[in-house]
Amino acid sequence: MNTFMCQTNFLKNIAKETTVQTKRLTHKGLSKWNEDLTLSTKHSIENYWKSKLKFPPFDDQKPKYYVLSMFPYPSGRLHMGHVRVYTISDTMARFHQMNGKNVIHPMGWDAFGLPAENAAIERSVEPRKWTNQNIVHMKNQMKQLGCSFDWDREVSTCDVSYYHWTQALFLKLYESGLVYRKEALVNWDPVDQTVLADEQVDENGCSWRSGAKVEKKLLNQWFIRATQFAKSLYDGLSDPLLKNWRDIIKVQKHWIGECDGTTFEFELEGIKSETRVNVWTRNPESVLEATFIAVSPGSVLDKLDPGEIFSENTVFRKLSLSARNPFTQALLPVYVTDRVSYEDGTDTHLGVPRRSESDKLFAELANIPLSSTPGDDVSSVSSTEEAVKEHVCEIARQKNIGGYPVSSKLRDWLISRQRYWGTPIPMIHCTSCGGIQPVPFKDLPVVLPEIECLSSRGQSPLLEATDWLHTKCPKCGGDATRETDTMDTFVDSSWYFLRYLDPHNKEEPFSKEKVSNFMPVDLYIGGKEHVRRDANVSNNNNDDDVDDDDDDDDDDDDDDDDDRVLCNIKILMNEYLLKLILKPVIFPAVLHLYYARLMNHFLHQVGLVPHREPFRRLLVQGMVKGRSYRVKGTGRYLTEQQVDLSGNAYIKSDEEGD
Repeated sequence: MNTFMCQTNFLKNIAKETTVQTKRLTHKGLSKWNEDLTLSTKHSIENYWKSKLKFPPFDDQKPKYYVLSMFPYPSGRLHMGHVRVYTISDTMARFHQMNGKNVIHPMGWDAFGLPAENAAIERSVEPRKWTNQNIVHMKNQMKQLGCSFDWDREVSTCDVSYYHWTQALFLKLYESGLVYRKEALVNWDPVDQTVLADEQVDENGCSWRSGAKVEKKLLNQWFIRATQFAKSLYDGLSDPLLKNWRDIIKVQKHWIGECDGTTFEFELEGIKSETRVNVWTRNPESVLEATFIAVSPGSVLDKLDPGEIFSENTVFRKLSLSARNPFTQALLPVYVTDRVSYEDGTDTHLGVPRRSESDKLFAELANIPLSSTPGDDVSSVSSTEEAVKEHVCEIARQKNIGGYPVSSKLRDWLISRQRYWGTPIPMIHCTSCGGIQPVPFKDLPVVLPEIECLSSRGQSPLLEATDWLHTKCPKCGGDATRETDTMDTFVDSSWYFLRYLDPHNKEEPFSKEKVSNFMPVDLYIGGKEHVRRDANVSNNNNDDDVDDDDDDDDDDDDDDDDDRVLCNIKILMNEYLLKLILKPVIFPAVLHLYYARLMNHFLHQVGLVPHREPFRRLLVQGMVKGRSYRVKGTGRYLTEQQVDLSGNAYIKSDEEGD
């Protein structure tokens, strides 16, 4: 009731002030409202109110409220989806400011990525220039909307003052043993000429951005050990802090998977490659009894060691390489075969004939020993299976070769991109040391060089920036070259909500004190196109997308107030448009939430942020639909404005559309 009275009195004061100002404007010749409400008159009224609707300065005695809308890619203009998100966030920001809170309502730009680079190639302009022009235009549009964003907190991921700290966080991950490089079979987009993470390929095997059929290619790539945080990320979805995540929790849990096993990393011998083989097992203790490793036809090792071509008539093919068991030190033979059972989402199998009948049959067929001898590391352990299991996993964690609870389908995060417009990976390849060295923190940032004409496809355009490319090794001082891959843009957006709290800090990514005071985000708003859904997840109750939980008895007063305001927003914005029917398709977005949570869990683990979960309440408002067209052959989507609708065929530049 007190909150209601406060709002009522506030609105009465606004109405009174409006009446007074209307009289003042009337004396200035603006009295004929119905007849003379010209554009000039509207501008006069707007200019009067602009200076009076700013948020008051921070008061440390007031509670905080952090309302955040997913920051946009600067495509050049706003669309109705943007307007919907920012209208909701603006309403909630003003509501809580009226209720006497310190409101944080920032805005910024997710500015790196393929679209800018592709646009630069098509228009023969620099991506930086094209991006900055778009930011200026979109920022003006946002200001015209009258949204109450705090522009003093503005960030842009392509600005060196931002990606300096993205690189610093990468090095923090590297220091913690969470970054590694290996040769991997990757998803190659033949249109955009770059690598895609597994999460960026839809259920039809097509690129989520270009629509092209994805190819498989063997490349050296950088990874982040996301699987080490699988259990933490899965359990975190049950945190009572999370409010109104609804079906997004189901989707994230399905994506991460139940952590009912672990992965071990085996070094390979007999091959000149950085490749290691990861094998998932439901029974970690069984690795001590393993006598072989099987890989599926078409997998990385099959392609690395071609030998005899695997055919339908081939029962198995033994590879010339071997895998070193990190616990027994035994060399395990590796076979390409489809005669063993591969767990969901895997293409490797740990062969333990003493525990599996199918493994025993294959071992007899391939003349493989049926048993192995435990190594010195585990021979003295108690004979109870649970004790051996825990001891094996502990050894693996100490050696940084796995041992963490994880599902069979979750993969480490592939962050390499063979493109120009992204955050440079701060690593150096030394020809003298023969290894890879991290750029020292004191030498950051590694500034993205300017390249006048972008044309290279299939390899990083940074190879052309020879002055930038050639450098000295920070370890031995010898001749060296910089890493030319750039980071996946999801790395940039995995921490931006923290930088908003301390955007001008030149000494560190953010102040621990400020993050402690203002995190977690109280309300996070974004569209479901920013929230990836897996094909196997269905939602039979579509009303959950828009209806508030009536049975959430634990919500505090703020949540109740939010529910009432959001309910009114839905009515005002035409509620039926807010409903989004979940279909068995994949979109690129639970990804952002997944990666942002992953980064925050890591930062929490190393003591830089106080809360494990970064977002308290999630509002997914749905889509505004519009007519689109698809290019034959590539599957690329075009807006109606990009298509010539005259004549018998739809034409876009030199491309024919559907």
